[in-house]
Amino acid sequence: MFIKEGIQMRYYYENKGMGIEARYARRLEVGAHMHGHIELILMLRGYVKALVDTQECEFANGDAFIVFPNQVHQFYKDFTSECIICIFPPQICPDIRAVFESRIPVNPVVEKAIGRFGIYPMLCRIVEVSNSAYANADALLKGYFTAVLAELFEVMEFTSAKGSSSTVRDILNYCSRNYMADINLQTLSRELHVSRHYISHLFSEKLHMSFPDYIGMLRVSEAQKLLGGEQSVTEIGYQVGFNSTRSFNRTFSKHMGITPSRYRRGQSGG
Repeated sequence: MFIKEGIQMRYYYENKGMGIEARYARRLEVGAHMHGHIELILMLRGYVKALVDTQECEFANGDAFIVFPNQVHQFYKDFTSECIICIFPPQICPDIRAVFESRIPVNPVVEKAIGRFGIYPMLCRIVEVSNSAYANADALLKGYFTAVLAELFEVMEFTSAKGSSSTVRDILNYCSRNYMADINLQTLSRELHVSRHYISHLFSEKLHMSFPDYIGMLRVSEAQKLLGGEQSVTEIGYQVGFNSTRSFNRTFSKHMGITPSRYRRGQSGG
């Protein structure tokens, strides 16, 4: 839950996995929720009221709206005619990923963003590429998303994310920074001063998955990127935090439906 004007509002965790969503949309009314992805909306026509953590905001024609990973957000008055919505993992923008792990926007709305240096055509291109079978889609999307965010960040103000949100956000941010290490509930409990039982309860109640499953999902997401390179499958497994090739294969198959080796062959066209 989070609190707005003395009222406890229930939210849910949306498991986005490792996917990218980019599309045109006409309505945005969604209950309070959070996820580990960046959510970016460019309003083409219309007007929306939103809540991010406990901050109320409004955005309209030409404005951009951005939610950082693990921020609770809700759209509750939507007069949308048309917008572009992109939801994507922070791992796709490694050059600016540190921003998402340590800071949050002072204001999630960038007014008149549509007129800034090609943001609109770049987002249109993102929608096209993400919904088509481009051979170099990953490289194109990385470039476009990084360019769009870099332009927005030039005119945005940020504040430290520490202590700015709920225990759930603190836990997820810690996991995001440390998932490639030998992380466990005991470590998390000690570092964040939260009981192991309560952490397990939060994962079950809010995220609807176990702590090991969440860490596995983060590691698999990182492994997907590395499998396009030259390292061996074994090296990649250890690098992203698995303690054996067997556990890497098992967890990767659980999340992706195929082994890391088969995934690599599919990416290379083999």
